[in-house]
Order: sequence, then structure tokens, then C-alpha cells
Amino acid sequence: MALLVYYVWCAIPLIVGILLAVPGSFTLYRFICLLFLFAVELLSILCLFRYGAAMRHLQRQLDSFRSGEDISVMEGPFAETEEKLKAVQSAHTEAIRQAVTGERFKVELISNVSHDLRTPLTAILGYGELLEQQPMSEEGKLQLSRLNQKAGYMRDLVDSLFELTKVSSGVLEPKREAIDLIRLMEQTIGLFDDQLTAAGLRVKRQYAMKEAALNTDGSMLHQVFANLLGNAIKYALKGSRIYLEAAETDSEYRVRMVNTASYEMDFTAEEIVQRFARGDKARSTQGSGIGLAIAETYTEAVGGAFRIAIDGDQFSAIVTLPKN
Repeated sequence: MALLVYYVWCAIPLIVGILLAVPGSFTLYRFICLLFLFAVELLSILCLFRYGAAMRHLQRQLDSFRSGEDISVMEGPFAETEEKLKAVQSAHTEAIRQAVTGERFKVELISNVSHDLRTPLTAILGYGELLEQQPMSEEGKLQLSRLNQKAGYMRDLVDSLFELTKVSSGVLEPKREAIDLIRLMEQTIGLFDDQLTAAGLRVKRQYAMKEAALNTDGSMLHQVFANLLGNAIKYALKGSRIYLEAAETDSEYRVRMVNTASYEMDFTAEEIVQRFARGDKARSTQGSGIGLAIAETYTEAVGGAFRIAIDGDQFSAIVTLPKN
């Protein structure tokens, strides 16, 4: 319609020239030309006004699409475009609904399974503690120790899966509280003193600052560093050192934990943070491979970045956290 108006408007001077050139009553032809010109001008204004109104309506629908509001369709040159936009919005809304429903179902399923598994595992661990107090042969003590170790491992795995699912699905939202990152790391290390001593490992600190104020979820960050320390205790070379470095820039804090592996690391940095991924196949009795996946998920949940680096036998985990 807009092109038709444009062509008619361009043809007006030609039409007027032809009418004025025809011999006869000059006044009558002038009147006819002026009348025709007025009619075309009025038609042009009406068409352009309608076109402009349709453009403004389309812009409002685009804004509604971005903000998630309902889209309405108006008759006009953009009706088909608005219909398609409305269809896209409906499909997008339905996809989100299905995704949310799926995540809720997953969390509920894992929650129910975790509860069902915790009950027998608690009983097994309880009976195991009672049996440890009873006299038995050395072979019996060895098998009982293995039983308790496996039961404890399964309990920890169930708890970790439940927490990881809640965070990754958005059910568990991070809290915000004022913490000191350096103090939090020191408290975490203190909880592992006995395990570090038993493994013959020593943590060597290299802090570029005495304090590191953050407004973030302290419990999630504690779990991140607890998982990293636990990973180092399991897989670091016995009698070696764990290096814990902390530095800062104008916009972020950067924490790096480095240890020397006690095995050949036959995996990539990308593979090791995948859930249940392990590089050394012989490690099946020590961990599920989910600890680093949890550390990555928790770090990202509080707005940070998590990265693994491998250089020969050196295993590094880098946690970057934005300042407030």
C-alpha cells in the first residue's frame, strides 16, 4: 500500500501537466486538478498515518516480547508478522514451562530417592559402629572397615547429588552475606588438619593480601574449598605440599590451589569437571568424580568462574570471584 501511494504521488505532476495542457476551460481543469490533488494528498496522509500506527503497534509488541508480556495482533500491514511473533512467544513460554516442570520433577525425584537411601544407609552405619565394639577376627575387622567405608561413601554421594541438583536447577538460591575470603579459607583448612597430617601433606599459603572482603554465600564458598582440599588429600602425592595462592585486581579475587598428583593424569582439564568423570581408572574406590563438578557449580552460582589447569604432574584449580 505504501508503494502504491508513492507511485501515485510521483505521477501527480504528470497528470496535472496533461490536464492543464488540454484546451478548454482552464478554470474547470484547474479546479479538477486541485480537487484531484487534494484527494490524493488526503489519501496519502491517511495511508501514512495508518502505516505509522501499525509500525508503533509492532514496536510495542516487540517490547512486550522482550519483557515477557502478552502480544496482541492488530489488523494491518504487520498483522502476519505479529502473528508469527505471538506464536514464537507461545512456543518459548511452553518450552520454559516444560523445562521448569522437568527440573522440579528431577529435584523431587532425587530428593525422594535420597531420603529412601539415607534411611538404610544410616542403619548400616549404625550397626557398623556397634559391630566395631564387638570382638572379632582380624579378617572380620578388615571386612567391617571396608563395609563402613563403602556405606559412608554412598551417604556422602547421595548428599552431594542432592545438593548439586538443587543448585544447578535454581531451587537453592545463594545467600549474600559479608565474609572475609582469607578467613574462610583458613577455617576450611583447619577442618582438614587431621586428614592433611595423616596424608603427610602441608598447605603452603601465598596470600597477596591479609583480608579479602566479599558479599557472597559463605557456605557455598566453604564447600568449594572443602571439595578442592578433599580432592588434593585423596589424589596428591603423599608427603608433598599443597600451594594455596590468593591475589586480587581492581575487580576480582583470584584463588589458585596447586598440588602434585600421585598418578599419571590421563584426562583433560575439561573432562575432570564433568560429573562422575575421573582420569585415573584406579581411583574408583576413592571418589565419585563429582567433587569438582560441585565446586564448579557452586562457584558459578555465586557469580564466579572455575577453571582447571594441568601441567605435567601439576594439578591446579583456579577460582575467580568478582568484588562487590
